[in-house]
Amino acid sequence: MQVVYLARRYAFAVTYARPRPLSWRRTCLNSLQSQYTTRVVAPAAEPSVAYNLRTLDPLRVTPHDYVDLSDVHCKLYDVNQIAPASSSPESSEKALNEIIEMTLEPPASSPPEPPEKPLNELIQNIIKQPAVSPASLLSPVTLSYARVVVRKDGQTGVQEIRHLPFPSNTHGFLYYHTPPDAPPTAGELRFHLVRRNDAGRPQKGYDLLNNHGIPWSYPLLAIAMESSPFLRNILLRDGLVTEDVLTLCHRLCRRAAGRTFARWSPLIYQLNQPFYVDLSDRNVVSWLLDEAFLGSFKPRLLFSDTRADYKGVVPYTGSLLCHFESIQRVEPPNIALRIVKVLEDVRCMIPNYDGYVCMPAEGEFLKLIVRCSACSAFVDFFISKK
Repeated sequence: MQVVYLARRYAFAVTYARPRPLSWRRTCLNSLQSQYTTRVVAPAAEPSVAYNLRTLDPLRVTPHDYVDLSDVHCKLYDVNQIAPASSSPESSEKALNEIIEMTLEPPASSPPEPPEKPLNELIQNIIKQPAVSPASLLSPVTLSYARVVVRKDGQTGVQEIRHLPFPSNTHGFLYYHTPPDAPPTAGELRFHLVRRNDAGRPQKGYDLLNNHGIPWSYPLLAIAMESSPFLRNILLRDGLVTEDVLTLCHRLCRRAAGRTFARWSPLIYQLNQPFYVDLSDRNVVSWLLDEAFLGSFKPRLLFSDTRADYKGVVPYTGSLLCHFESIQRVEPPNIALRIVKVLEDVRCMIPNYDGYVCMPAEGEFLKLIVRCSACSAFVDFFISKK
């Protein structure tokens, strides 16, 4: 019945269409397809806190792994590279703070004072491990809460990309999580919100959500491609991943056809998994992940008008949470895109649009993905996930 309902909606829209002249539509589409000038605003100058990372295993977490990230960015250091594992948490933290202080720039009003010992010598005296590169200690991995796009001057102006600090009351610990029934390459870091006294009890509290209402995460695919190896080393040391899994992640990312896997890109590995769609941002790419497959697509194009006169333009703006569902009452099996939630009001940007592509509405299907040679692999990927 759902499939029939979809067909009726599209038939109704086409029957009562009132198309405008072709020349007018081309002018409108050219304005909708205008490019942005992009400027990235780095979080380097914004407040941050050093997180002395000891473990990513939630079963090994203690109150010493508790951190407060409220209203700041996070710089991750591997405390086990700085002091022996047998040393106390207090001495390890003191050793790390000495290194961090050595790397901070002095205020402009006071002239810099030369250190009593060279920085590299200080590091090696602390870690007692010549094999560890000082550069890996002085180049921490920076975590932010979200990456947002800020537009100016409408659709023809500057597009700024900003990294947001973590929200207020973000306190707890980082841990590694592999979603149920997901391939091992779908693992990710998450942040668990708890009180300090509950830091050793992972069953307490709940995971931090991102600005779209999905659990905040740092994917293993991004960790595998990081220039700094220390997150990979911690995962291996804790026994949370294997060398084979990391090698597979690296291989999948390198084989991705013409695209680079980005830290903030939605990663989809099963049906009914919500993902973010910005109908206005033509640069957002989502990824499909399986045990031995990583492929990309632009989710907003599922909302495009494929008729020749409209050149694949997306007639709506707004943002959504969507997921793919299996359609059981069709032969052969197929899938559909359901709008789970409307995050930002949807508006039509083409005056007197004929509704060939239905306006997205919360709780409804958008369209069936037709089984054809161009997208059969795309459909087969999800059909295999039932």
